[in-house]
Amino acid sequence: DAYRLAFLTQTWTWKLDSVDDYCLYVPLVPVASVTGISYVDDAGASQTWSSSLYQVQTSTRRRTRIAPAYGETWPVLRGETFGAFTVTLTAGWTTAALVPLPLKQAVLMYAAFLYTNRGDAEAKAELPMAVTSLMSSYGLELYV
Repeated sequence: DAYRLAFLTQTWTWKLDSVDDYCLYVPLVPVASVTGISYVDDAGASQTWSSSLYQVQTSTRRRTRIAPAYGETWPVLRGETFGAFTVTLTAGWTTAALVPLPLKQAVLMYAAFLYTNRGDAEAKAELPMAVTSLMSSYGLELYV
């Protein structure tokens, strides 16, 4: 699973074609809040899914989970409609000072690594262990 890191506060719109699993894992960390969910219903009308019908579990170190509230189910979406389910969310830390030091260090080490190995595609395939270790402590993977 590839997912992204939002360093500073950003608003994102995540569109899905379907919601078949029990739980959705937002491919972005950290998520501060889910500000709304909308969907295209079976009749083709755009609907807002009430926040009382779903639950959100956020974490600064792990991906956010979204699932129907107890006793609820995912809304019925219009079939064969791209992006029929839309999650709008706020992600990132509010100031640079709040970004965890290990993540800042990982970015600096990765930038230094890229500078040292510029033009060497083979070396770029091998990430420094320190960078991967710092990123994995937050449940993140760096893809090149």
